[in-house]
Amino acid sequence: MVAKSKVGWIIFALLIIPILVCGQGHQNSRMMNSNSDSPNMRMFNPQTIQTVQVVVQELKYSVPEKGITVGLHLLTNCNDKLIEIHLGPVWFISEKDMDINEGDSLEIVGSMITYEGEEVLIAKTIQKEEKTLILRNDDGKPFWAGWLKGKGRIN
Repeated sequence: MVAKSKVGWIIFALLIIPILVCGQGHQNSRMMNSNSDSPNMRMFNPQTIQTVQVVVQELKYSVPEKGITVGLHLLTNCNDKLIEIHLGPVWFISEKDMDINEGDSLEIVGSMITYEGEEVLIAKTIQKEEKTLILRNDDGKPFWAGWLKGKGRIN
């Protein structure tokens, strides 16, 4: 009776462990999307950094390519034209102590680039009232890159 019980647990473990490992690996690969080879990292240009004062008109959620996690973008008027501001993965931003909503006044420091023929700002920092959310370092490397390897940065 004891031997059958042990065999049952071994079979259960052999069946469930691969499922858990495969599922966790898939989640990690989707969340680890912003490394130095990602398109958004290559587009950030430290030479085009500027500071803008904006009022959020719309929150936009985006999945730019297969295997990349959902990103948060803002639509706002900047210099009398509608632009999109790329922030970062929703999961990373939601971990921080800053809620961003339509109508919020923000100061954003970021790299103004041209993406698919449109001006886009890739945010480096966001200031809302007395809170600052730091998204990228001075070279544009996102602080969520390496997050699951213990290299993430909480500010």
